[in-house]
Amino acid sequence: MKITFLRHAQTTANRDGYFAGRLDCHITETGFKEASQLFPNSKFDAIYCSPLQRTSETLHAFMPTAKPIIDDRITEMDVGVWQGQYKEQITAPLIKKFLDGEYLPDGAESISETDARISDFVSDMFDSHNENDNILVVTHNGALRSVKRLFANGNNPIMSKNLETFTIDSSDFQKYKK
Repeated sequence: MKITFLRHAQTTANRDGYFAGRLDCHITETGFKEASQLFPNSKFDAIYCSPLQRTSETLHAFMPTAKPIIDDRITEMDVGVWQGQYKEQITAPLIKKFLDGEYLPDGAESISETDARISDFVSDMFDSHNENDNILVVTHNGALRSVKRLFANGNNPIMSKNLETFTIDSSDFQKYKK
């Protein structure tokens, strides 16, 4: 099995420089145009999206008739009181501490909590799909960072750009389970 994780297209929050967290925000016109070029002629056996509209808008930009399975476990990391705040209002060292798991804004989800729900989702995928299935998961930077922490063995940058993909397969999952 192969699971391709895709971070959503550029959003108004990305463009305007604020933490969206679990706020619903739309993808921009630029994001839509860039996403519409993805995965030409690709076939997926199953498609999953987070419940936030930016993931389904990204998916429908390149696959307008897709009917994804919505799964809360692949939603964005909860950034607590930072949600909706402009990044320039928070010091860069504090943001780095948050991303490194050394600081938690009030009400935010910890890295270990995010990793646990992503791990649970990935385990369910390998338990419930066939070995030859090709799965697409449209998700967020926080969830994609978890996937990379869990499966990349430190070989990839952890931050993800809009529309970045990261793929894992059965061998990655077997190594992870050990």
